[in-house]
Amino acid sequence: MDAKEAAVDSANTPASNLSKDEKLERLSRSAIEIFSRQGFEGTSLRDIASHAGVQLSMIDRYFGSKVDLFNEIQRCVWREINAHRLELLEKPVSVNSDGRPTLEAVLHAVIYPVVMRAVGDEIQAPMVRLLRENTSMRVHNGLKRGPKRALRSEFWAEALREACPELTPDQVVWSLSFVISTMYTGQLLDGWLDDLMPSTAPDSADRITQMMVQFCDAGIRRIAGT
Repeated sequence: MDAKEAAVDSANTPASNLSKDEKLERLSRSAIEIFSRQGFEGTSLRDIASHAGVQLSMIDRYFGSKVDLFNEIQRCVWREINAHRLELLEKPVSVNSDGRPTLEAVLHAVIYPVVMRAVGDEIQAPMVRLLRENTSMRVHNGLKRGPKRALRSEFWAEALREACPELTPDQVVWSLSFVISTMYTGQLLDGWLDDLMPSTAPDSADRITQMMVQFCDAGIRRIAGT
C-alpha cells in the first residue's frame, strides 16, 4: 500500500480505531485541508476537529492554540518542500563551467517542488495553498517570519547570486520575490484563467515548471543585464 492509499484508508477508519500517531496524522491532514480552503481567519479549531473526527481536546493537548497548530502544520510542510529543493539542488539539471548550478537549475530546484504539489492529489495540493495562507496570515496579524524561514530565504538568495553574480544585492532580493510570486500564481493554485485555457493544454508539473523557469530566467537575466 502506497502513501496515498494509506492516507485514504486511514481517513475511512473511525477515529476510535486509530492509534495516537494515526489520529495526529489525520488531524494534521485535516488542518492542512481546512486552513487551505477557509483561510486562517475563517477556520476554527472545532472545524478541524470535526473534519478529523477527533475530540477538540486533542488539539489543545498536542498543539495548543490555533496559531500554534497553524505554525506547526506549516513548519512540517516547509520541511518537506525544502528537503525536496535541496535534493534537486544537489543534483542540478545543469551546471556552469565551474560545476556550480546554473540559474536555470537553481530556479528549477526552487519552483518544481511547489508546482509538483500544486498539481498533485487531494493530499498534496492543499499544502501549497497553506503556504500562501501562511504569508497572508502573518501580514494580517503583524507577525514576523521565524528565524528558520529567514535563513532559508538567505540560502536561496545566495544561490541566486552565485548563479547570476551580475545581480546587485537589491536585485537579488527582488528577483527572489518575483520567483516566489510566480510560484504562487493564481492560475496555478486557483485556476483564475481556466476559462481561457485550451482543453488540450498540457498541465504536467514538468511543463508548468519549465514555463515558470523560462519566465523567471529571462526576467532575472534582463534585470542583471546579461
